[in-house]
Amino acid sequence: MKRTQQLELTVLICLIILTLPLPASAQSPIQVTGNTYEYAFRDHIAFRLEATSDAEITEVTLFARLSGESGRRRDEPDFTPGQSVSAEVVWDEMDEESYRPPGVEVEYWWQIADAVGNELKTEAVTFVYMDDRHPWQVLENESVALYWYEGGENLGRALFDRAAGAVERIAAELGVEAEKELKIFIYGSFDDLRAALGEGSHEWVGGTSFADYGVVAAGVAPEDLDYGLRVVPHELTHAVIAQMMEPPFGQLPHWMNEGLAMHYEGPLTAGERTALEKAIAEDSLLSIRSLASNFPQDYDLAVLSYAESSSVVEFIFEIYGNEAMARLLEVFAVGAHQDDGLVEVLGFDVDGLEDAWRAHIGAPPRAGVTRATPVPRTATVALAETPDITLTPSPKQAATPQATATPAAAPERDPSTGPWCLSPLPAVALLALFLLPRPRPSA
Repeated sequence: MKRTQQLELTVLICLIILTLPLPASAQSPIQVTGNTYEYAFRDHIAFRLEATSDAEITEVTLFARLSGESGRRRDEPDFTPGQSVSAEVVWDEMDEESYRPPGVEVEYWWQIADAVGNELKTEAVTFVYMDDRHPWQVLENESVALYWYEGGENLGRALFDRAAGAVERIAAELGVEAEKELKIFIYGSFDDLRAALGEGSHEWVGGTSFADYGVVAAGVAPEDLDYGLRVVPHELTHAVIAQMMEPPFGQLPHWMNEGLAMHYEGPLTAGERTALEKAIAEDSLLSIRSLASNFPQDYDLAVLSYAESSSVVEFIFEIYGNEAMARLLEVFAVGAHQDDGLVEVLGFDVDGLEDAWRAHIGAPPRAGVTRATPVPRTATVALAETPDITLTPSPKQAATPQATATPAAAPERDPSTGPWCLSPLPAVALLALFLLPRPRPSA
């Protein structure tokens, strides 16, 4: 075929294609005509949908994913099937079992189906669930966003700089970086703070960390900046360190979690020093083992618990250095039991740690234990200089104790129940099978 004939044939084919009718659009016959949400903090979150289809709509499902929560939520609203439907899902935010702090990011989408098999999944919509009762101002960088509404620019700037400095110091000393932006909400009074927390929170709470959500909340009156400069780094430490704990088993002993928060908060208050000195003099120290889970609710015992935790953590920093503390974080992050983690890094278990710490601070030995400072058997780090400061939390007001609330720690995992403690019998059986005579391959 001549070149001109080929060209003519190509043009003819193109003209035929252009005159053919276009294929029907692949667009689903299901159409969304309304997709909205609205909320009132600590009251409700509502999701509303309106949709139409050529056939009867028979299924409507809401899916949602919240930052800090594993998995996704699924809700199937009541609605009247038809070619045009309206559906609504309302979450009860007064339910204490499903409490969410301000700053949580909500992503949601709808899935719709009709009677002839058509389906439609809407584009995901994302919004931030805020405490809409206050006119928030915000300062932020790549690691921290601080929200406040009382005290003016000076208070917000001072607390933001303190928070940013704490994040940098944690990274420098422990090598722990903030993996995602942390949100800090500064309420203008303790009453405002408690109104934002769940009903089960202690009346003396001055600050708290919702570590799973990466959110910190604290009550800081404009005239009490000094307290704010302590509580912000304290609670922020919890949030930063929580990001490196690997679920489901990664968790610090409670005394270490609180002691580290106090390390980055500031020196012990006079009340905490007095409580610790009195307990040493009267031989009434709480055992470190007893501080591995939640602290006592009694005010005086809670103050002593924080003071002791601070003292133990400072002892580890002083004698074993930043490297040891960073290594402890690593082993606990992957689920090590308290005793196993301490033995791996420091060379002795929690009782050995307590013996060494008591000797260091001049306290009497534990009951039934002779005075002897344990010698580390397998410590993995060299000695280091004493850190510059010793730290701990504590509001000034008499009604607010020198301790800040944190999410309840889960009970420690008993190593005897873990998969690493299986019976040796299966291993013996496998070895026996391996040693049995086996047929040789034919030559």
